[in-house]
Amino acid sequence: MRSSNLISEFEAAQEVKISPTLLRWFTSYAAKDDGRKLMFEIRDGLYYYDKKELLDFSSYLHLPWAKPPRGTRPSIPAGIITEIKTESHYRCPICNTNMGELAHIKPVSKTFDNHPHNLIYLCPNHHTAYDFGARYANISEEEVLLHKKALQNFQSISWGLQGQIINTYLSLINAIGRVKELEHLLLNASTEAEFDSLLQAILAKIDKLKSTKNVNPKIDQLIESVKVDRNEKSPKEAYLFLSVKEEIEKEYQQDKGLIKCPLCNSRGYTDLFDICPVCVGDGYINKKREVDISIYEIENCPLCKGRGQTNEFETCPPCHGQGKLTKEQIEIIDFSIYEIENCPLCEGRGYTDEFDSCPPCGGEGKLTKEQIETIDFSIYEMENCPLCNGRGYTDEFDSCPPCGGEGKLTKEQIEIIDFSIYKMENCPLCKGKGHTNEFESCPPCGGEGKLTKEQIEIIDFSIYEMEDCPLCEGRGHTDEYESCPPCHGEGRLTRDQIDQIDFDQF
Repeated sequence: MRSSNLISEFEAAQEVKISPTLLRWFTSYAAKDDGRKLMFEIRDGLYYYDKKELLDFSSYLHLPWAKPPRGTRPSIPAGIITEIKTESHYRCPICNTNMGELAHIKPVSKTFDNHPHNLIYLCPNHHTAYDFGARYANISEEEVLLHKKALQNFQSISWGLQGQIINTYLSLINAIGRVKELEHLLLNASTEAEFDSLLQAILAKIDKLKSTKNVNPKIDQLIESVKVDRNEKSPKEAYLFLSVKEEIEKEYQQDKGLIKCPLCNSRGYTDLFDICPVCVGDGYINKKREVDISIYEIENCPLCKGRGQTNEFETCPPCHGQGKLTKEQIEIIDFSIYEIENCPLCEGRGYTDEFDSCPPCGGEGKLTKEQIETIDFSIYEMENCPLCNGRGYTDEFDSCPPCGGEGKLTKEQIEIIDFSIYKMENCPLCKGKGHTNEFESCPPCGGEGKLTKEQIEIIDFSIYEMEDCPLCEGRGHTDEYESCPPCHGEGRLTRDQIDQIDFDQF
């Protein structure tokens, strides 16, 4: 990729509100089935993106995603799942509960949109309340969007800071800590060649710290200690740098009054959490802080008994199909809300006299206890359509548009439909006559002389303005044609006709 409009991965993250980590993921993996990946260029170890292509890629992610062959909704890629979880620090932004699952802000059944901007991490209780009765639980789309924006703004500030040169002691310690996984591999390397290869990977990462400003002398000592003379010392003697690092970390803990996080042991993550919930990924906590790590002990989910699914749910809601929950999660979750009962509207049949497929239960005949408590079933009561007064037709419409000729609408439909858009008014082009000087039958109203208010608002009447035919210049004939073909000798065409006709063919 060659462009003069390249921006760094941190600038790119702020531009599209997608983390540098996920942007890199998009360069290696195709989020959608069409195989498209994000173009990039590497400079000094950083990823750079063309701003225009980046914005186009973000728009492309908003376009409807394809449904899987045997599914009803597009699956969410692993990279995006991690992004949304990390964005919220594995906590529901509404109640700060240390558990949750991915939720769509705009319904996926309508938008098929898995863009990270349309996803948020909610606890099972608020996810259910939002999906199945947001208006009744006072969890509006507006509120969820505000929480999403707050999370994005926090992330954006973080990316801006990361984009600057790492120039603090803590940042350097954390930067070194990012190679812990490689260190673990080094300890278990079975051959000298394998060890040497892994060591070089670590050296390459740590060497980048040399360009950092304000390097603490002990950090500088650490970096230099890694660069052993390959001819004089065996590779495993280079492992000395680990002990140097430990000394620096101990000094840092003493200076700042910090200790290693008792849950993640300064790794910043655990087997269950990508970001440690105790230290929030920092690796250290204040030594005076009292922490009960027993609440993070892992146990089988009481609802699915560790299977990840139940007879009613293909994916167990509280554990999100993992089959496991922390002790704390088990204590705070109200599992009774997932009890299945007959839908009060269809009484378990899946249909009613008015609906072939019962709306609240989707034709399943069953709902959870929580859904039943939060849904206002009165909105499905049928009433006469206000436009046709229950007849199914009006003087203007053989089949009433809002009710489709049924004569009935639900209470909810009546509340949200704007019936004024069906009010009939004179056609602006023919002034209600049904014809004009140019048209025997007025095109927009079909000669009726009337249009609905909605039609008048959306029709572009300027396309019917008459102009001289570009081929005959209004004469009706040319040197080649006695009767000009495009305008049939009339010398005039509508602006719409002029835009659509290819005059070169004549």
